Amino acid sequence: MNRLEIQIATHGKDGLASILSRQYPLADGVMYRVGWQGGESRNLADNIIVNGNKVRSLTENRNCLIELSDAEIILFGDNDISYTYAQISNLIACFDNNPTVDFICFRLDRNDKKYPDEIFDMTIPKHGYFPSSCEIAVRKSFLDKHNVRFDTRFGLSARFICFEEYLFVNDLLNNGARGIYLPVIIGHHESETSTGTNPDLKREVEIARGAALGIVSPCSAPLRLVVQAYRNKSFQYLFSGLRGYFSVLFRPNRCDI
Repeated sequence: MNRLEIQIATHGKDGLASILSRQYPLADGVMYRVGWQGGESRNLADNIIVNGNKVRSLTENRNCLIELSDAEIILFGDNDISYTYAQISNLIACFDNNPTVDFICFRLDRNDKKYPDEIFDMTIPKHGYFPSSCEIAVRKSFLDKHNVRFDTRFGLSARFICFEEYLFVNDLLNNGARGIYLPVIIGHHESETSTGTNPDLKREVEIARGAALGIVSPCSAPLRLVVQAYRNKSFQYLFSGLRGYFSVLFRPNRCDI
């Protein structure tokens, strides 16, 4: 069994080409597994396995990768993130130093996000903080024991464009997982923006936020959206958020919006 598997979700020829263009450091007990939507399975190197699939969305892709893994620890990744040997070794050491922890949220070297500087328990997160999928590492045994997977209604090419990691962490905690945040950098994010910070996707992000809040806090979500809209001085924020909230409330299992 490998100690760590870095799971890189990608799609299309450009996605695989991005992976081929960068180096992934060799480390004992570390494997890179690529989920290639629309592609074929192959081995790129001794430490890089490509598993092709025919799924539609990013979260379906991630769930396929989880099923295939037999590693002790899974780190979720993307094709625009690079790692160093020191960062990978440090991540494993963080789990060794915290043997009772089921998942850890880390930092990426990126310009579009401000991170807290202190350690905290994920049951009491800092105000305004949320992890991206590629900052989360989790013990595979916990995922299998409690059957925790990504909600496939959320994520790129799904019904709601983002907030899949928010629901994933919520599911972990609801199943009794112990999680912590460590201000430790475990990779370099090369893109200047992500889905949640892309201004061209603002409306879709706000719809997804309302839907995610509706799942996690169905009773208080409307009030929370009102408060957030007031703080952002945006009626559009409220309108879009409520659209997502009522969409998931009245059509909870619908795959397409």
